[in-house]
Amino acid sequence: MSNRLVLVRLPQLLADLVHDLCRGQPGVRVRVTEFGRHELARAMAEARSGVVIVAVDDLRDFIDDCARALESREPVVMGIRPDGREAWVVELSLNPRSLGEVSPAGLSEAVAQALHGRAT
Repeated sequence: MSNRLVLVRLPQLLADLVHDLCRGQPGVRVRVTEFGRHELARAMAEARSGVVIVAVDDLRDFIDDCARALESREPVVMGIRPDGREAWVVELSLNPRSLGEVSPAGLSEAVAQALHGRAT
């Protein structure tokens, strides 16, 4: 099974760098796209359960774009005990966090964690 990594609006040099970093990871397919700013949902659909890397000029706009993309998916999961005594709702929330080191090694590590066991 291959994992999809979709690159959206990255400058060519950065897209080439990420592509080269991921080339060595088994089962990773990289797709570079030119989706528009408000087409994040389309990129997410193409990535399926993979990872989307988007060029971000402004963090607030990026968070807004993510919120719009996730609205259409309604990512809510409910769980209930078989005896009916307890139930929970899990809602996906937007909580951006810095990846720390922005280097080839740092980016490669972040992509690997995201594709093969979500980053913590």
